[in-house]
Amino acid sequence: MTKEEILQDIGKLRSALDVRDAKYRRNYNRYANAGVRRDDIRSFYGQPFGMWQRASDDDTSPIPINQLIKSAIDTHISKMSQTKVRPFFTPVNGEYKTRKGCRAAQQFFDELYEKQDVHMKAINCLRAAEIFDTGNMWVDERTGKIVMLLPFEVYVDAAEVHYGKLTRCFIRRTQYPIEYLIDDIKEGTDAYTLYKQYRGAKCENVEYYDLKGKRRYTFVNADIVKESAIDSDVCPIAFMWYTQPVSGARTTGLCDDLLPLQLTHDMVSQRIKDAFELTPANSVFLPTGAGFKGSMMSNRIGNIYEYSPGPTGGMPVVATPPAIDPGFLSYLQFIEQTVYNMAGISQLSAQAKKPSGLNSGVALQTLEDVESERHNVVLQAYIRLLMDVAKIMLEVMPEDAEVLPSNTGRAKVTWKEIKKQRELFSIQFSATSSLSKDPKTKMEQIEKLIQMGLVDKDYVTSLLEMPDLEECYAIGTAAHDNAQRVVERAIETGETTFNEVGPLDVLYRECILTILRLDAVDEDQEIIARVIALMRAVKNTMDAVNAELAPPPAPAPVAPPPPMAPEMAPPMVPAATI
Repeated sequence: MTKEEILQDIGKLRSALDVRDAKYRRNYNRYANAGVRRDDIRSFYGQPFGMWQRASDDDTSPIPINQLIKSAIDTHISKMSQTKVRPFFTPVNGEYKTRKGCRAAQQFFDELYEKQDVHMKAINCLRAAEIFDTGNMWVDERTGKIVMLLPFEVYVDAAEVHYGKLTRCFIRRTQYPIEYLIDDIKEGTDAYTLYKQYRGAKCENVEYYDLKGKRRYTFVNADIVKESAIDSDVCPIAFMWYTQPVSGARTTGLCDDLLPLQLTHDMVSQRIKDAFELTPANSVFLPTGAGFKGSMMSNRIGNIYEYSPGPTGGMPVVATPPAIDPGFLSYLQFIEQTVYNMAGISQLSAQAKKPSGLNSGVALQTLEDVESERHNVVLQAYIRLLMDVAKIMLEVMPEDAEVLPSNTGRAKVTWKEIKKQRELFSIQFSATSSLSKDPKTKMEQIEKLIQMGLVDKDYVTSLLEMPDLEECYAIGTAAHDNAQRVVERAIETGETTFNEVGPLDVLYRECILTILRLDAVDEDQEIIARVIALMRAVKNTMDAVNAELAPPPAPAPVAPPPPMAPEMAPPMVPAATI
């Protein structure tokens, strides 16, 4: 594609999708600024003194705003954040290369999600989906970073989203620091000159992906500064909708659903506030001609009225009229409850207290189960987002790049090898940890797993994951790590040498398990023969070591001499008599 064709396509997609900005600006200010400011969604430099509270009139105080939308969204996100998704790579056919690729990918993504704080980025995507409608995660194949994008920074064709295949997409970021792109900008360009004038200069950055032509173009203020090839035609952006679109790519967020109720709540709150402020605290009725001096009277906390008494005369009357009908207060509470009901949030979650009428643990657990079912669709979308990030990274990363950095004792695996095995393994959802975070409870759980025979005692230290046991963990798992590496070398090169200082029984058992695993999936017999040769070498060494360490045999007992025949026995000497 030429530059003119790309700019034309960018202009068409922008004109079709920038109409969303009005809704996004409204929702952003409703969530972040309680609706009292009008900040632009594309500007990071707001007006810090523009948050003066509005009043209904000059003689009233600021309007009280109860942020029901923010309360519902924050509570919803808090519940979702308890689920930490971990992509789990499972080989469908357990060939050696498949298992090797799965093991490398598992180590890579476990480290990646922790190092780049992907779970927090996913929570921010969920927040964006509930405020606006969509949250996005971008896998940048150049840097290997996972970037959270707001919905108004991503441009895709709605028809292509509806039919399930994207041919192009682009990311547009305004007020983007030129400092981040200066290595790609040539000297003499407008952007380079601007950067030299002011290091903190900003630009409009566009990353355009031609998925059909497998090209990526980087723009700075409508100028292409870099063009590169990509290895995949898969869109590098993972999408999460709060409500799955019925048609196209447009949908609603939780803020859209609750906004009418929020505005009604604001209106009722304003009327109640004005009624309490403008209604006098007291009304004093004085008969005409009572003789009270006006200088002794004050209406600061009430109003004073004169009235004409009847023939029998009159007395001063002090009255306290109600500020507003109690029905307004009931209506306000009804709106609040309706907001939480629509969001599927209980009083326990939103207000951090036990709902009235629930006094047993079973009842509270039942309530939590009901809430979990209510949020199940959103939870599944949140899980799918983190799973899609892993799937996209498998597709878009350069094939010649190593999955894991070079390390002593670690086999080299490239993304190309994993992509070749992609059809032979699946990516499933798994919780980050099924064990409790409380050390005492975790030890009790591990002890039960050992009693049930589900966990080997040798792996206990790796399950505990306690900092003060790190030294024990290193010692306890070193034998297993070394055994797996020795078996791996035997499979790849046929080498059967090993270090005899390690526990040979661990290496011998690893050989047996590997042989059984490979034979169960009809692995190449030559590979199995290499492991068998290693197993025999280990067995011979074990026998030699056992023989050397065995104690010397005890000397054979001396047999007593056989009894003599009577005729060969010496004559008996008679005993002397006295």
